[in-house]
Amino acid sequence: MNKLVHSMKSDLDLQCISNDNHDNIPSIFQMWYIVTGCDYVSFCRDHGKTSFYQMFFKYPDFITSNNIVKGWLGILSDSDNTENVEFLAFLRLVGCEYWRKCSSAFLKDRIESPHYLFQSVFVETLSPLENHFIWLSKIRDALYCRVPSEEFFLPSNDALFLHWKRSSRCGCLKSNCSGNQRGCRKQRKSCGPGCKCGKSCLNSNGPTMLPSGDANIQQPNEKTQVEHLYDSESDTDSDNMTFNDIFLEFENLGINLVELDESDLQTVITDFNQLV
Repeated sequence: MNKLVHSMKSDLDLQCISNDNHDNIPSIFQMWYIVTGCDYVSFCRDHGKTSFYQMFFKYPDFITSNNIVKGWLGILSDSDNTENVEFLAFLRLVGCEYWRKCSSAFLKDRIESPHYLFQSVFVETLSPLENHFIWLSKIRDALYCRVPSEEFFLPSNDALFLHWKRSSRCGCLKSNCSGNQRGCRKQRKSCGPGCKCGKSCLNSNGPTMLPSGDANIQQPNEKTQVEHLYDSESDTDSDNMTFNDIFLEFENLGINLVELDESDLQTVITDFNQLV
């Protein structure tokens, strides 16, 4: 394992990663493997894990670094659930992969990389999350005429957030993470948004490193944490948002929602909501 970690840190393609993040390369790789899909199967239609891997090595500094533009935009190994900074890096990873399918659309504007596209649309007065959504919308629009059907589109912002939040981040399976026997609390860290502990977690809104003997951690207000992530998806109606929220889940089960008619789709959604 030590040889593997040494090889990762010594890889020539990763030397462009900023010094502040270089020691985090093993954790970055771990999170990259988790969020791109279970085992060897990618969660994106027509985008394999090998392709995600290639894009990660092609734009490592842009995906992992917090030095993209002015301000702190997070790295892939972060799990601070108050700011959702790790989610921003996940968006850059997905955006770079889908950029591969539509990069020619930006050549007329002399934009030759996803990094340059991000810089061209970046607005300092907007939040980092809003800037990432604007960047993704440019890629999503460019893909519109270049994919054969809707199932090949870049997933909506809501669907991406749902997938990222449900990705395994730690082994926190306790009922409310109130004990110190395992998981994040054992390591004196707060649980991230991808942890398996769920809504009853008492360890998800504290500082990154919990103070010694802290037993009075308040349960977070999930509506407050998540709601602002959904406000930026203004070009979809409520039905499309529901579809996007569960599209990836059903695709992993081998069910193609695009092929269902309206009544069958509504039945599937109703049954799914009863289960969750």
